[in-house]
Amino acid sequence: MDRELADGETIRLEEGKTVRAIETPGHSPGSVAFFLEEEGALFSGDAVPSPGAIPIYVDPSASTASVQKLKQRFGVRCLLSSWDTPVTGDRIPDVMDEGCGYIEKIDGIVQEIHGKEPLLSPEALSRRALERLGIKVPRVLFMVEATFRGHLDPVASLKNVTEGEEILGNVDS
Repeated sequence: MDRELADGETIRLEEGKTVRAIETPGHSPGSVAFFLEEEGALFSGDAVPSPGAIPIYVDPSASTASVQKLKQRFGVRCLLSSWDTPVTGDRIPDVMDEGCGYIEKIDGIVQEIHGKEPLLSPEALSRRALERLGIKVPRVLFMVEATFRGHLDPVASLKNVTEGEEILGNVDS
């Protein structure tokens, strides 16, 4: 593609194969999912977080809204996510609910840590939150810090991501 796609815009791949773009902000600005309509295959990318995985998104409210939006998509028979094995059938809404629940759980953890230690650096906050989630990492990357900061201040989190992209080049997944 050599242009941006609008929410709901379709691309015809070949006769009988249509892909619909679905805006899914939250993971990062401009995130999209793709729905292969005839097959019922939803390529959600990073939109649906997987409990137990390192959380990466910049705006928890937008992430939750995006997952809820995908959940309302009629005709999804297979969910293909960056974070999980393919999911089919009746399990799809459950996986999406689990992703939203994971965001809520993280929010509770971040709010509790911040309430007890409001002056923690973003890295220290992230380390404590990851420990509470049972996730061990050798170092905290800026996108992970942005996730936890997003629970306190989504605007600052987005700024962190934008600055990180300038440093590393465009890291959009």
